[in-house]
Amino acid sequence: MARHIEIISSSLELENEDLVLYGSSMGGFGALMLGAELQGAMAVAEVPQLDMRRYPIRGAIRSLERHVINQELETFYREHPERVSVFDRFEERRVVPRFKIVTNRADTGFQEQSEFLSELGSLKSAVEFFYDNELHIVSEDIGHKPLPTSRGAQLVRAALNQAAPTAHGVASTMEQPKDDRSYQELIDSAVKSIEQIKFIRDEAEKALYLSAKRDLYAAASINNSADWPYRRLCSLIKLWTNSFNQEILDCALEGMARKETLESFIYACRGLLYNNNSGDASKLVDELINSTTDPDIANVGLIFQSLCAYESGDFDRYCQLIEAFRANKAQGFEPYIAIPVSTVVTSGPESLSSDPSPVRLLGVDIEVSQELPSQARYVVSASCDDIYFRKYAEYLVKSFSLSCADEAVMYLSVVTDKPDEIEELLGEWGAKSVILNPFRVEVGENIGPVASLVRFSTVYPLLRSLDVPVVVLDLDTVITKPLSGLLAANQNTDICSRILGGGVAPWEKYTGGFAIFNTTESAKTVAGYIASAADSVARPGSKQWWIDQNCFEAGIRMVHQAGHDLSITNVMSVRDQFCVMPVGSGDAKLHALRAALNTLA
Repeated sequence: MARHIEIISSSLELENEDLVLYGSSMGGFGALMLGAELQGAMAVAEVPQLDMRRYPIRGAIRSLERHVINQELETFYREHPERVSVFDRFEERRVVPRFKIVTNRADTGFQEQSEFLSELGSLKSAVEFFYDNELHIVSEDIGHKPLPTSRGAQLVRAALNQAAPTAHGVASTMEQPKDDRSYQELIDSAVKSIEQIKFIRDEAEKALYLSAKRDLYAAASINNSADWPYRRLCSLIKLWTNSFNQEILDCALEGMARKETLESFIYACRGLLYNNNSGDASKLVDELINSTTDPDIANVGLIFQSLCAYESGDFDRYCQLIEAFRANKAQGFEPYIAIPVSTVVTSGPESLSSDPSPVRLLGVDIEVSQELPSQARYVVSASCDDIYFRKYAEYLVKSFSLSCADEAVMYLSVVTDKPDEIEELLGEWGAKSVILNPFRVEVGENIGPVASLVRFSTVYPLLRSLDVPVVVLDLDTVITKPLSGLLAANQNTDICSRILGGGVAPWEKYTGGFAIFNTTESAKTVAGYIASAADSVARPGSKQWWIDQNCFEAGIRMVHQAGHDLSITNVMSVRDQFCVMPVGSGDAKLHALRAALNTLA
């Protein structure tokens, strides 16, 4: 279908940005799938299905299995997930397209649609392009059917107008380069350049980057009412510089002056935090909030006010502002930034325990071995669910067995009800010094985030029982040389982590995929608070992305609030000497992990 659309649109001299893909129910499924194929097009999906495995009419699924795919749908999904699930297609194509899902609370798929936007947060670092998206909840509880045709036509017209704004309004105050091309020609040229950038950042890509910037600035100068070029500039510059520098701030404020959008507002707030100290940033964010007429957008400003409070060390105000945002958030308004905020721990140290006994998570006790082999000088803690185990665990297990098994033990927690199959795979991989901890818990849709959290909840009992350092690792890791060298170099600190700076949020600051807990009392206190915080916020049901990093941050914050001394070392510059921890799409990660493991074999 995408190829047919491209032939037709090419004959009409249309770009993807001129297209709106509309459908309802399974047509909505198709519109979203096509959006991933026709990058830049806008998909409008009313009450869509998002995963064929959840299709409510089981007889239709049986017919599909019998007459079309000639196998069970679940088996087919394991081979071709991108043909069955919208989420998997986005991940496979490495793009989250522009889309609007229109639904109502009586639709049988409402819960799935609401959770879908939260799940997309996990793709933020895995895709090359992440466009604007929206969940629009109508007031009428009409169930699983589209709006009346006239209302549907309005949605499509609105999407077309959004895709191709007309020129009118006040001239830009920013100085832009002159160009004889039309607005649309400049936009097309910029998009074409951006599509070729893979962020290798060599000289050829630098030329494409600078060309795209020139074209976007020129387009903004020609069309004095268009905010899209400025929003695209913000995204492009952020990806290229990995910062929220002054240029991004200037572009975001220009975009806001033309049209109030949540995207420009967030870029502006990020820029204010990045380019100012916390005190000045707080005042500037407050001014931006007061100048914003949309109450939902203004409410998001409380999150950035909370980040200023955090950087100033005012943790009570940080928690108060996070709770105020949650309380004021309109029902159905689910911006991406609300996902990590939903799992921020706002309890104080007086409400949590630094010495939880027993450590529990979702009502299940976390128990660890009381003895270590004589050669073990530290423990590696990793965790996952069944799916991630089968996808990535081989690389971590094999590299640990080759690099660290003679000096350490890996404590591998797997949320599974098939421990025998896991043990069998570990045997096939030649696992050495790996202790499997099958973690049986009813967690529902929250299995992925909880599985990631278990490795942190396990740190406290490991430290207390074994009294050796604990290294927390992401599952998608290849250990390239013994970690004892890294631990020896950092034995005089409490905790090590990759620590990000430059106006990042607390849940982004201490990256959860790599951390070292030494055997000091302060490190054990942090680990105790992490376990207690995790038990207090983890819930079955809808997915709680970022919960592991939020609990990690909370443990550190609790120790500071309780008045204890704590030393934290940033190992960002040396971690990669010991581990390969790739980012990007699933295929890109696997390619990097295979290559790294092959160097050890």
